[in-house]
Amino acid sequence: VPDIYTYNAVINGLARQGRANDAVELIKLMEKNSVCPDVVTINGVINAYTKCRPARLADIRRTLDRMEKVGPRPNIIT
Repeated sequence: VPDIYTYNAVINGLARQGRANDAVELIKLMEKNSVCPDVVTINGVINAYTKCRPARLADIRRTLDRMEKVGPRPNIIT
C-alpha cells in the first residue's frame, strides 16, 4: 500500500494537470487504504480545482468546509 508521500506526489502531479476529479478519487482510495489525507494532500486537490476552467470555486469551498469539520485543519498555506 502506498504511503502518504506517494499519494501526495501523485495528487500534486494530477493537480498540475488540472485533473481534479482524479485527485479526489485518489483521496477516496487513500482513505479506503487507511491513509489519512494531510494538509499537503488537500492543498493538492485545491490546486487542481484552481487549474480547471472555470475554476471550481464551489468545490474549493466544500473542500475547505470539510477540512474545518473532519480535518486536516487548514493552515496559512491553505
